[in-house]
Amino acid sequence: MDSDRLEEPFRSLAERLLFATACASDASGWVIPGAGLPSSSPARALPSKERAFQALEKVGHPLSSGRLLDEIGGGVGIVSLKSQLSADNRFVRSDVDAWALSDWGMRPYTSIKALVSEELDKAGGELAASRIVEVLTTEFSIKEGTLRQTIAVAPFTSRGGVVRRRADVYEEDLAGRHAASMGREASREHGDSHAVELTRELGLDW
Repeated sequence: MDSDRLEEPFRSLAERLLFATACASDASGWVIPGAGLPSSSPARALPSKERAFQALEKVGHPLSSGRLLDEIGGGVGIVSLKSQLSADNRFVRSDVDAWALSDWGMRPYTSIKALVSEELDKAGGELAASRIVEVLTTEFSIKEGTLRQTIAVAPFTSRGGVVRRRADVYEEDLAGRHAASMGREASREHGDSHAVELTRELGLDW
């Protein structure tokens, strides 16, 4: 190519391209003389979730969203970062606002209602409120007051300090009412039958 036949600034650009040299410190490509080194480091160029993975792998324990954002060097909003981590099965939300690697085998934080449901399922459908509070406030940074409010309203109910699902209680109450109704009906039928037999024995059955 004859760069002298080009007008500026194309001629200077062509000359710089022709004399581009390999950059020993950057294996990713060539550096054009006068263009300077890339503004971003190779690590910074990685997607946010990859940098998050490396950061968690390095520290070896969960990090809050804010701390994780500091560790990866920014370049992404906290809402976007949470969205990316939630969609990647390599990560797990390990607390109200903390992230861990799935490989660590930590119990996922989903929601307070979901966690209460998990405890009820493990206990066969009912569990002492004090036990639920003890377990979940130990494993997660959930406030006791918030937890007690959750177990006192739908879809749960707490009677006598025992937490159950309202649907289960309703079904039992319905079954109990049905059994009572059937009992009264059977008693009435038995009474009518006894009255007929007594009438016949007295010779009053005309």
